Amino acid sequence: MEWINTPESSSIQGFGYEAATEILTIKFIRGDVYDYISVEPNIFNEMKLASSKGEYFHDNIKNKYKYRQGSQ
Repeated sequence: MEWINTPESSSIQGFGYEAATEILTIKFIRGDVYDYISVEPNIFNEMKLASSKGEYFHDNIKNKYKYRQGSQ
């Protein structure tokens, strides 16, 4: 899994993507970890490039993909 730490974000500590399973894992500053299911690779790539990871998450991932509690 490719993992990206995001010290510049006020809401997301880091995120990673497993291409084989299309699972995007996001670890939030508050400590919660969620796996977002069936996320296309371009979403991960766009999130890496986004100036605001939290804003990108809210606009493009939250309430658009099924998720489960993660264990990162």
